[in-house]
Amino acid sequence: MTEDEYYEWFRLCGYDRTGAGTEITEEMTNKSGYSALGRLDPIEDGIWDIRCREKPGLRVFCFFLERNVLLATFCRPRAVRVWWIDWLPLVDMVQWTLGKISAKRLWTMHFPAESPMIGDTANDYLTNASPE
Repeated sequence: MTEDEYYEWFRLCGYDRTGAGTEITEEMTNKSGYSALGRLDPIEDGIWDIRCREKPGLRVFCFFLERNVLLATFCRPRAVRVWWIDWLPLVDMVQWTLGKISAKRLWTMHFPAESPMIGDTANDYLTNASPE
């Protein structure tokens, strides 16, 4: 991925190059549907998703390797199928479960002896996370 493609992907997710409007808050660890980054159930699996809300509405499944280090595994469309992603949209519990299973498999394949980082607060995951 080129630098321009990288920034275009972030633009599609509603972010700009400066990161304005992407403040991380305590909400992200409390399953808020409105946060840009959220922890998925079950919490002990350590799976997170980056929530890109602009159309087509994408979800990026990811894990924290350690504090301040987020590893993205893959992207899924949220509500509508997109031609450039070979996954069905996350429209029901079956698709969400398949997404989480796929993310766990990728983690295990690349880090067989490690577990994803698990914390209780936003500050456990990110330095200087702002509490709300």
